[in-house]
Amino acid sequence: MEEKVYVRVTDAPFSAAGDGVHNDREEIQSAIDYVFSKGGGTVTLTAGRTFMSSGIFLKSNVSLFFEEGSVLKQVEGTDGYVKPKGDTYVPYTPLVGHNYSDKIKWSHCWYHNYPFIFAPEGSRNFSVRGKGTVSMAEVTDSKNIVKICPIGFYRCSEFEISDVRITNYHSYAMMPFTSSDGLISNVKIDSWSFGNGDGVCLMNCRNIKVTGCDFFTGDDSLYIFSSYKDPRKSEWWSSDEPQPSENIEVDNCNLRSNHCKAFGMILWGIDCPDKEKIQVRNVYVHDCHIETLGNWLYNPYSDRAGYPPVTGVRFENNVIDGIEANFFETKISDLYGFPSSEKMINGDFKDGLCFWAFKTSGKAKCVSKRETPGEELAHCVISWCKNEYAGVYQGLFLRSGKAGYFRLKARSNGEKCRIFVRDTSNDEVIAQVIFDNIEYKYFVLNFNVPCDGNYHLGVENASENGGHAEIADASLGYHPLADGYKSVINDNGKVIFKYNDNLFSRNQLKMYWLTENELEDLTLPEGYSFSHYKGPEDIHVWNLCTTVVYENVNDELRFKREIFDFQDINPFEDVWFLDYKGEHVGTATSFVHLSTGTGDMHWVGIRPDFRGKGLAKYLSYIVQKTLKDRGVPYVSLTTGESRVSAVKSYLTAGFLPVEYAEGMQARWISVMRTYGIKSLQYLNEDATPFKILYI
Repeated sequence: MEEKVYVRVTDAPFSAAGDGVHNDREEIQSAIDYVFSKGGGTVTLTAGRTFMSSGIFLKSNVSLFFEEGSVLKQVEGTDGYVKPKGDTYVPYTPLVGHNYSDKIKWSHCWYHNYPFIFAPEGSRNFSVRGKGTVSMAEVTDSKNIVKICPIGFYRCSEFEISDVRITNYHSYAMMPFTSSDGLISNVKIDSWSFGNGDGVCLMNCRNIKVTGCDFFTGDDSLYIFSSYKDPRKSEWWSSDEPQPSENIEVDNCNLRSNHCKAFGMILWGIDCPDKEKIQVRNVYVHDCHIETLGNWLYNPYSDRAGYPPVTGVRFENNVIDGIEANFFETKISDLYGFPSSEKMINGDFKDGLCFWAFKTSGKAKCVSKRETPGEELAHCVISWCKNEYAGVYQGLFLRSGKAGYFRLKARSNGEKCRIFVRDTSNDEVIAQVIFDNIEYKYFVLNFNVPCDGNYHLGVENASENGGHAEIADASLGYHPLADGYKSVINDNGKVIFKYNDNLFSRNQLKMYWLTENELEDLTLPEGYSFSHYKGPEDIHVWNLCTTVVYENVNDELRFKREIFDFQDINPFEDVWFLDYKGEHVGTATSFVHLSTGTGDMHWVGIRPDFRGKGLAKYLSYIVQKTLKDRGVPYVSLTTGESRVSAVKSYLTAGFLPVEYAEGMQARWISVMRTYGIKSLQYLNEDATPFKILYI
């Protein structure tokens, strides 16, 4: 077997000058290509020398090693740049300036230009190591500077970047796109200039460890990027074929940002048809100093609301100076160190194992099955051999004082399995039920949460023998009488509530419209149109539309209380007006609850002189359409039965009654008698069917 080759670029036959003047690109590249041709080895940049270059290309099994004090520096101007073509290199002219397109947001030139140190697609087992510096060109003309990423590559594996310093840069410092099995260790990033100045962008990466690094960047310092069909793609990279961002550990790092987030996630993969391919999962951040923590949920390249699934994110023993609100707006299943999502997501497994975490040992496994012969049922399968473990769960934040239930459909091969709710703070199971049925059966596991915190809700094997189990149609709900109870008793699984006196005398009726239903298009009558809230000049007419008796009302205080004080409402996007010939005659508000992802129809009203014309249906329509387009599962509203025309209008628009408080059923039957409705579907508070009401 041939021994590995070690060469120094200043030695013959390569003879790089290293004088800080001559472009040594050809000499360094010749050394890399030679070592690659010999099966691999190390190319060394000599201590104390400055090597000018217009870019180099790493190869598999080649290590670029910086001796202490060596510098690899970008040349000024556009001359001398090449790009790979087969086994050779051809000249190309890099783009200059900051952005290359007025039509693509954030179309930074470094996405198009080849990185300064670049490993072509498919490269493996390569490294950039040593006590040296990667320095980019001095900025003499900010409009004509060649902005390229100091270190970047695409679809590579088994790489190491360690001990080097990246400085004087004017782009993202490192771009390891769609790559895997990498180590970034003891890297220092500082002194950005004329650019966004982000640190490390882990786009669609897996099995990555970032440790012992010190980043002080101009923009986001270190982030995990979930991307799909990013329009900025170039000939050297693309996110059209994504992979999950998973198994990423960040530890003992000092992360600081001059402008934005020191650590965060950019979650832009929502358009991917297979959500498992774009999921962010198993991220472990510990023993770090993080100046700011936050996420990017806004995707400028998609019309769809939402973001890809995120699960299994653990923060431990960090010092975090500040946290942006968008971090808490992100529904993360199985989050450690902060509250998890409060809503169970993908309970029907139609998106595979997205949002579900799983643990297995030995040869045990957990897989998703999206089609079952003879059944329209997506489900999850856990299987295990003797003395192995297999479990699947969602990690959710549950609040005390609410009696919940975990409902799902399950079966096994006859071996015992456990449906459980487990407290993650002490690993204690607070509720469980054992099953071994071989035919599908619905189970409802009732539980009381002892204290606010993160809990695991799932299924695991309870048998030492080998076997398998299938799980489908899982949901988390709260018993319809739970809100406001004084005490609760569990009697063999039956939940009994004790209430405060007259608790429900002031409750309104609650109704849901399920967005899975078709919505009939409505055409506005001639002269009518829709508009949004534009400013304080709209407040008076909003009050006029939404009050039954308009007298002695402080317009500004009421609008502040009902609209501005809701953190989920952006009045400039969510408050609608129905206009007649440019004049406001009605209003409605549509918004998404950030904590649950569900929609809400809020304050629907018609100006007194326009009531009785059947206009409310158009406001209901615009709210339903807007929230359906935003991807919510249902739209909620509350109203009183005294508002006879409103209740009738909502029922006509497809809204259904919800059982959520004591006495609701009797009140809805009274409503049905008023309108001569013979039967009506009645929903649970989690939007699942409860029963059919008849009169």
